[in-house]
Amino acid sequence: MLNHPAFWAVIFFLLPLAQSLGDWHSRIAAWACLSAAMLLCSYALVNWLRLPRGYKWTWAALRNLAWGSKVSLSDAARLAYEEARVNNTIWARAAERLAVNRTPGGILDYIAGYFACEVQLYGRRPPSQRLEAVDRFQAKHGTFRGGARNLYLRDQSKTEFSDLQVSRKDLKTVRELMRNALKADEPI
Repeated sequence: MLNHPAFWAVIFFLLPLAQSLGDWHSRIAAWACLSAAMLLCSYALVNWLRLPRGYKWTWAALRNLAWGSKVSLSDAARLAYEEARVNNTIWARAAERLAVNRTPGGILDYIAGYFACEVQLYGRRPPSQRLEAVDRFQAKHGTFRGGARNLYLRDQSKTEFSDLQVSRKDLKTVRELMRNALKADEPI
């Protein structure tokens, strides 16, 4: 709709009409035309700022992205997976085919493994409620469960981290890597 010239013609018709009506005719009609033009411009701005149609943002994900310095790993994995699906990259296909269990939670666990290899993870080690950095080497070799909500390390003490998080900057980096990865339909 935004690419259609008639849409913009209506806006640019209403603005001068409102100006001319406001000078000597009816101020009510001028305000009505101006309001209609502003509504159409607002619609155009909102439509232009909208994310790709493949994104289904939840309020929790928006709250984390907008006001927190860290994002839950589950939301980050979901956003990265959506980025891979929208751009049809091999990461989406790999997550769907190579996940330990092919449930939605298993796909998020697979993507969380990619996060563990690329960026620093943070989590709480029960019974502690303090958020701490997870050792990157151990995180790479750990097991994610519960839709990227828990990380079980492969050490002798059976260490578990919950409430896993990544920084917003790292999420942006991984989403960019997912976006620019090899396309699933390209020959190798």
